[in-house]
Amino acid sequence: MGLVFVIKDDDAILIVEVFNKTTRTTSKKIIEICKKRLSKYDTDQQE
Repeated sequence: MGLVFVIKDDDAILIVEVFNKTTRTTSKKIIEICKKRLSKYDTDQQE
């Protein structure tokens, strides 16, 4: 089963991560990747 993390901002829709979900939990690696990407997006938006 595939899973997509999507975030809606005022002027954008972000596809943060797409991956195959094979267990009930989301791996810490995927969560950290998403956090880093969202943090970078926030930083870029402030510039």
